[in-house]
Amino acid sequence: MLKSYLFLMILLAIVFDALADGLRDRYHYDTLTGKSWMIRVSGLCEALQVVFLMIAGWMFVELVYSGKYISIWEFILYGPMLYSFSRMLWFDIIYNVVRGLGISYIGTTKWYDRFLTQMLHKLKMPVFYYRWAMFIGWMAFSGWLILNRPI
Repeated sequence: MLKSYLFLMILLAIVFDALADGLRDRYHYDTLTGKSWMIRVSGLCEALQVVFLMIAGWMFVELVYSGKYISIWEFILYGPMLYSFSRMLWFDIIYNVVRGLGISYIGTTKWYDRFLTQMLHKLKMPVFYYRWAMFIGWMAFSGWLILNRPI
């Protein structure tokens, strides 16, 4: 049960992080034209992200130190891998939608974006198929983590 709540807190932190970044980048230059309330909403989303990360951190510590047996593989999978895998899928999609870009848009400035573009080009895979493959993999991975052994 605690794993499900931990998963939800991590997912909510990623969603609010993407909302905050997308709103800030979309309305950054429109603060003089009456869109300054979006900057305040962006700040609220960042605050909620911090709250959800703090709750997730508390749940992770509770999961590890609750006296129940947890293996080293579960310790590695629950925290860093679940957050990284979820962020690779959901952050880009939510950020692109909030920013006003297409769901399949991949940037050109960050290392991860350049690596992903090169990988998809070598595999001759459209970005849309990549997003679907990530979604299916994320569902299988997170479902396995949550349903593997209830705590």
